[in-house]
Amino acid sequence: MPAPAFGPLVTAWSRALNQRLEPSRRAAAVLLLNTPLVALLLTLNLRGAEPNPLVLLYVAGIILGYYTLPLLAVVAAFSIALSFAPRVSLLLSGLILTLFNYYLFLDYRVYAVCRFHIDPFWINYAWHDLTGIGLSASSLASAGLVLVGLAFLELGLFRLARRLRPRRWILPALVTVSLIASISSQLIHVVAFERNIGGITSLTPHFPFYKPLTSHRNAVKYGDLLPISSASGENVRGGGPSASLHYPLQDCMATLSDGAGRLNVVFLVLESWRSDALSDSVTPNICGLSRESSVFRKHFSSGNATTPGIFGLLYGLHPTYWMAVKSNNAALHNPLLIDLMEQAHYSFGIYADSHFERHKIKDAMFRDITVHETFAGSNRPEKEVDMTNQMISFLRAQKGSDHPFMLFAFYKASHCHYTYPDSFRVFTPVREINPAIPMRRGERASYLNDYRNALRFDDALIGKLLEELQALGLMEETAIVITTDHGEEFDDSNAGYWGHTSNFTQYQIRVPLVLYYPGRAARVVDAPTTHVDIPATLIQEIFGVRNDPSDYSNGRNLFQDLTGDRALVIASNFNHAFVIGENVYVVLPFYTRGYRLGDIKKSAGAPRSDLIRTAMEEIGRFYLSKAPE
Repeated sequence: MPAPAFGPLVTAWSRALNQRLEPSRRAAAVLLLNTPLVALLLTLNLRGAEPNPLVLLYVAGIILGYYTLPLLAVVAAFSIALSFAPRVSLLLSGLILTLFNYYLFLDYRVYAVCRFHIDPFWINYAWHDLTGIGLSASSLASAGLVLVGLAFLELGLFRLARRLRPRRWILPALVTVSLIASISSQLIHVVAFERNIGGITSLTPHFPFYKPLTSHRNAVKYGDLLPISSASGENVRGGGPSASLHYPLQDCMATLSDGAGRLNVVFLVLESWRSDALSDSVTPNICGLSRESSVFRKHFSSGNATTPGIFGLLYGLHPTYWMAVKSNNAALHNPLLIDLMEQAHYSFGIYADSHFERHKIKDAMFRDITVHETFAGSNRPEKEVDMTNQMISFLRAQKGSDHPFMLFAFYKASHCHYTYPDSFRVFTPVREINPAIPMRRGERASYLNDYRNALRFDDALIGKLLEELQALGLMEETAIVITTDHGEEFDDSNAGYWGHTSNFTQYQIRVPLVLYYPGRAARVVDAPTTHVDIPATLIQEIFGVRNDPSDYSNGRNLFQDLTGDRALVIASNFNHAFVIGENVYVVLPFYTRGYRLGDIKKSAGAPRSDLIRTAMEEIGRFYLSKAPE
């Protein structure tokens, strides 16, 4: 019996595969021809950056790995899926590439003027209210001409790619090079971020939609395998050619006279403290102080997560600046508030039952200042008792000192899973959270009671601190800020949300603020306020800085006029939202979502154009408006 003729079958199969992959090869060739244009549009935002070899390698890796590789995947997928209709495939590929380059061009122009990147919120907003953006007819006409020009350019590149007859190896070669570029650029960033190499990290804000990787553990473990050191990039205070932020906009000098500026500052921050948990039954000691303080009943954190919440609390900037501040933190040193305290020779007692160093909070907000994060005890309640005792010792050491002090305390017993001694099991019944069992709506009250008991425990510790301040005679020379990093949700909208970081409803972002200020009458404020207002207030009131707050903050002075509507900018660890009145507008990676502040299941109305324009200015104000000279 004759052997089967496999040769012709293999040849036929190879020919069919070759025909099927031919559109993908042509698309890959076109994409390769587009790479210089993509590189040009992206690097226009980098004018002024120091072009050392490491920076050039990193930027090339971003262009090929972060932008080209996903674009290649999309174009190749269309080409393969529509191989039976090659003209349709080429048309769609050309449309995708044209629109991508057009986005990069528009983003470059917007970033050059407004210092923010075009994201889904602004695309959606412009689509529904183009006049609200304030563009002139000539600007729209020019944008249209650019689109037409890019379309003709893309047509020319497709024709050129056809004449070049792309080889079979072009697609796997481009994929391989792009993968290597992606991995290498992210490894460079992981190490540079950990070592505060500003020449690398400060480039991050310049790229649209760019979210580079960070990993404290891997940077420590594998960082020595890469030849990267602080000498590889700008890493000194004062900026340099790599800086991407201009903060503050003007020199801000303290104007102290007749003993002014000697006020001590105490920050007491309770983890995950929602607005309705400030009450005599849950936090009796804090409520006792609130009767001598300003209480803000419509106060919002700058985040629904710890990092953006603490960032707004100390920097007074919208949390959309957090990545840029982290990327430039070696040059910025610290928030202006902390810098002014250092200039006035404050003593610092920073105590955090958390991971401030790992999350870059220490580097960005307490650089060159000791942060105490190690406490005695076998569980969180015992550690927080020891933390409180250490703070009491710090306060006693300040009595009679010639220098004022700042005390910052971050309590975490009220973080899920809520912990406290049995003696604080005041609210019953409780249902302790088991991570292996989904939280059930019918037991909401029991989970909430568990949470309240943890808050009551931390309130008792804060009561000891307040008693010590009183006993030492420091109350009349100390400003006290009591608040939180964010709120906590217990399925309040019956939509299945628990904890925080998952949405921007009032349960996760509306929080208590008690501000005790010696010599100020007690009052209750119902105007909307936010964490970014707190540094602006202290900078003006304590240090007498005469600059307009817009020079160093997105906030307002809490002791001045708070009337007028405003757009609040609030962030999570991954995205951000605008809160306007009772509406929330969430900016997600590829789309936007609007819902009501009090009910995520209800849709938001259209945003006000004037407030959106103000928010646009605020979130771009502190980026450099031109390349450094």
